[in-house]
Amino acid sequence: MLLRLAHKLVKKKQTRYFTLSNGEEWFSSGLKFKCTGCGKCCTWEGDVYVNDQEITNIASYLKMSEQEFSLQYLRFDKIERKFSLREVTATSPCVFLQPDKKCSIYPVRPKQCSTYPFWPDMVATPQTWERESKLCEGINHSSAEVTPYSKIKATMKETSEGWESAVKPQMEESKSAIESAKIFFKDLGTK
Repeated sequence: MLLRLAHKLVKKKQTRYFTLSNGEEWFSSGLKFKCTGCGKCCTWEGDVYVNDQEITNIASYLKMSEQEFSLQYLRFDKIERKFSLREVTATSPCVFLQPDKKCSIYPVRPKQCSTYPFWPDMVATPQTWERESKLCEGINHSSAEVTPYSKIKATMKETSEGWESAVKPQMEESKSAIESAKIFFKDLGTK
């Protein structure tokens, strides 16, 4: 739900950042974040969208064909018209989260995962950053170093590009995304 809102803001380029009286963005001095490896961000309800390159990378890492990977680990979101990783259940953790709370595909995890928490909607205002810190213990962590403004901006750009590449239907552009998904899954032997 939060992710869909964030995506819509990025897609429409409506994300506005709180600025200081000197005109700088509120996070121009950087933000404190340190991943603690707790795995909480992998347990929240929400979609993890993937693009073609991420599908290829993850399938290769798992030593599977892209078709096998797609059949086992992807679902097509008819509303957003893109592919996302399947969840174990609708309200369960990511299918790649192991019992020890570590990611089994960490080296090739999707951009959506690797760029968290520096998503445009998370850093839009001091309040959104503070609200996210209630969910993520690594935000403003006492032993965290300050992530520089330039790195935050680069990560936000990477996040936006990742979402944009996942938005485009990953099938033949001449067909509707839903029809393409039906053809894709039919070709894989599913109904």
